[in-house]
Amino acid sequence: MMVALIIWFSFLLPGSQSGKMTTTTGHIRFFSEAPVENIEANNHKVRAAIDLSNGDLLFVAPIRDFIFEKGLMQKHFNQQYMESDKFPEARFVGKISDVDKIMHERPSVHTLSGQLTIHGVTKTISEKATLQMHEAYLSGTSKFRVRTADFDIRIPRMLIKNIAEEIEVTVDVKFNPVKP
Repeated sequence: MMVALIIWFSFLLPGSQSGKMTTTTGHIRFFSEAPVENIEANNHKVRAAIDLSNGDLLFVAPIRDFIFEKGLMQKHFNQQYMESDKFPEARFVGKISDVDKIMHERPSVHTLSGQLTIHGVTKTISEKATLQMHEAYLSGTSKFRVRTADFDIRIPRMLIKNIAEEIEVTVDVKFNPVKP
């Protein structure tokens, strides 16, 4: 957690802010499709920062800010599966490929590569993202799958038909320029 905070605040330090953009309202949705029921949760309090001069990228998602349709699901998610008191956030620290090829008013596909930490477990990932420069902001979207077992998230055998072993994750952000 401390490393993520240091990286986050380094984006806000004085100096050249050219190319640095942030958000505190990024959106991450996860969706579990299983035989018995589908489960969806949304988090609109994701902090993210990008440096367009070198492609550095950081996402921090507070686990307790994932909101479920059913309160009991949210309680079980935080207490039993994600142990959010012990692991309060998920984060991604990495780079965007070909950051110099982000286009104005036209989407372009890039590769995000780096370290994804969920539930205290860090894995190297590489996923596709679509980025588009607008007049006043940069938008970004990505959709990928995460295996719960890869991040030591245990699903009780009796609930295996209720919770998918692979979760679809959708990220949607609008980065705004950092003001000097």
